[in-house]
Amino acid sequence: RTKTKLHNMSLTTYLSQYGETSGMIGPATHFISHCWDDHYSDLVDALREVASDSQFKQNCYFWIDIFCINQHIPHSFPQILDRIETTIVQISHVVIIFYPLPAPRFLTRAWCLFEILCALRENAVLTIRMCHRQRRIFEECVLCERVSEVVGSLANIRLSTMKTTFRQDLHHIQMWMRSLGRGNDIEEEIQMAIRMWLMNISRKVLSEHDIGDIRVPEHIPEKISLPPPTTPTPTHIRDTRKEMLETLSKIRKKHVPIHVATDLTSMTLVSNVLLAINCIPLLVVCAEEVPVIFQAVSNALGTSCVSLGTFGTNWTHTYTASVIEAKRNGVPWVLGASGIGMFRERGYVAKQLFAINRPAVIVARDCELETIATYLHMPPLPCPLHTSSPHVYDILRRISVLSNAVVVMWSDISEPNSHPDSPSFTFIVSDSKVAVEVRSNDLQKCVLLGGDGQAVITALISAFLTVRVRASETIWTVANALV
Repeated sequence: RTKTKLHNMSLTTYLSQYGETSGMIGPATHFISHCWDDHYSDLVDALREVASDSQFKQNCYFWIDIFCINQHIPHSFPQILDRIETTIVQISHVVIIFYPLPAPRFLTRAWCLFEILCALRENAVLTIRMCHRQRRIFEECVLCERVSEVVGSLANIRLSTMKTTFRQDLHHIQMWMRSLGRGNDIEEEIQMAIRMWLMNISRKVLSEHDIGDIRVPEHIPEKISLPPPTTPTPTHIRDTRKEMLETLSKIRKKHVPIHVATDLTSMTLVSNVLLAINCIPLLVVCAEEVPVIFQAVSNALGTSCVSLGTFGTNWTHTYTASVIEAKRNGVPWVLGASGIGMFRERGYVAKQLFAINRPAVIVARDCELETIATYLHMPPLPCPLHTSSPHVYDILRRISVLSNAVVVMWSDISEPNSHPDSPSFTFIVSDSKVAVEVRSNDLQKCVLLGGDGQAVITALISAFLTVRVRASETIWTVANALV
């Protein structure tokens, strides 16, 4: 700025006069419409996205007002107006920087709306771009069915409430827009253009992730055709101890990394349990860090698993990003569905995660599984789900078929005047073929920890999944983890 002020010229003019920087200047291919309040680093990141677009074969040169217009001399509004209109006609391609989400700031800025309107009136190509970080937030909005938040921000487009840095500019822009027609018509024209872009980019995001709504059969009969059930003897510690110890030995040797996303109250306990079996807990808090951690861990340590324990509603972006990366990397994830039937927000998050990518294992209490059954559009259950319910094994196998996951359900089976040392909780592990029952005093102690205990169980199952031989053996791997 000091040098351009000294020479009384724009930055582009200044750079074009020096050999080492003259190659940076060329005929503009894109007119950039952005807010001066936006972070410069995000603007640069968004322009990289434009430059890397495969449809632009030639070198990209960006016309940015603060660089191309001399900021050191006064300009009359007609001069600036004519300059921008002429530039848009010549370039015929306007790029809007969409930032920040869910309520982009440019929707309230008079100059940005003026530039968009010029592009629409001159039939210029209108492209909307966002930086990498905002793109990920937008993907989460689409995948979690929260695009309505972004669409709702279009209501902020009001000619009467537009803002500019200089008050006199606002008066002239409003006068120019009113000369084109009714204010409502102009607002609707801009809203329609952006809404069409949102619709197209949302479809693109869904196609990239190959998802739509939760995928279940269009018609679910009252009775699903299931394979003949295999009813093993109820599993006790002594029956599977050898197999469990062999699996545990493999885990200790592999130093398995486990991505853990759970609430803060569970983190310490889950970390200690994973460290105790020689795993590497990767505690993910920030959604932006998730893809970076996945990439680094995959390169350095290989196979891992994702454990989503007790939900904290403030961490929705982190859970979503974790499941998206698990799908991209072909990594299984385990859902600890603590409290999804009791807290509406947790249930909402769980439903959206189901739509993105099905978990390998679902760990839930009986009442929580009833909520999950509604996500799968199952007919109402004939009775409350419990380990003692009639046909409980068939119901669990049915949920397993529709969710394509191994289901772990636990229930309180305590009876009045029962011995305090006797197990008061039972776990049933089920897939489409087999149902295994697991009881132990250690599980009882874990369950009594509430959501923290369920997060621990979820993390242990995640660790055991990393050493399973075949997907068909998941049920026995899960049973061993419980033991």
